Amino acid sequence: MPADVAAHESGSPVRRLTTSLLGRRWSVFIAELVLVVAGILIALAIDGWIQDRQDRRSETIYLQLLSRDLEKIEDEFQHYVDFENENLATGARAYAAVADRNLPGDVDALQRVISALGSRRTLQIHSATYDDLTSTGNLQLIRDRALRERIISHFADVRRTELIIEKNNRLAIDEMFFPFLQQAGITSNLQDHPTRQVREASRAVMEILGDDYVPPVDAILMRPPGDPAWNDIRRQILFRMRIASIGAVVGADLIESTRALRAVVDGALEERAE
Repeated sequence: MPADVAAHESGSPVRRLTTSLLGRRWSVFIAELVLVVAGILIALAIDGWIQDRQDRRSETIYLQLLSRDLEKIEDEFQHYVDFENENLATGARAYAAVADRNLPGDVDALQRVISALGSRRTLQIHSATYDDLTSTGNLQLIRDRALRERIISHFADVRRTELIIEKNNRLAIDEMFFPFLQQAGITSNLQDHPTRQVREASRAVMEILGDDYVPPVDAILMRPPGDPAWNDIRRQILFRMRIASIGAVVGADLIESTRALRAVVDGALEERAE
């Protein structure tokens, strides 16, 4: 082989690298490889530790926010139960008035108490924290599987109850009790409605009608005590009271379950604070 070709081959980068590697001691090469692998593993461990701390911090924040939401939800359930209990009390007054053998009495008062039963309240529960947990997949940040499943189950029960109450309101009140009032000729008195907007709208209508306004006569409420129409009214009042009673009982159950879940969440937060 010519001398200039041999020199060219011996000086190529690949040949020089190969010669260098072969010339090294295997122990040194293995030691360097171990250091590289160890460095990678340590870096991964540090990243994992940092991520775990971030996850635990996020979990604590989520639990704190969820506890606040549950407190607000419990208050909302209490307002709903109070509303239905008021309907029960109103129904009891209406039934007692209708059952009075001295009818007709104060027709205006009777009309107001019966028409008040036509109001209803929609139950809509919202938790921004739970929505965020489910929409982002961060629900998995809650390490306690039993707590996580309990949270899911609770909000599923809340949603199911919302649907039941709305169905009862629509079928029993909107499509049955309120039409009965209209067909029987009992004027709906909205001035005592539990919703502020409805009361203000009713007052606005009264102002437009002016002082010359004469309310319609509810002839059915002026019938003699033995008239069969009173039995129909009593049945409708009892029916409306049963719907209110169901709402009050279901709402009370949700108050207890919400309170119990909040206690578990607060307990988990206390454990993390120790």
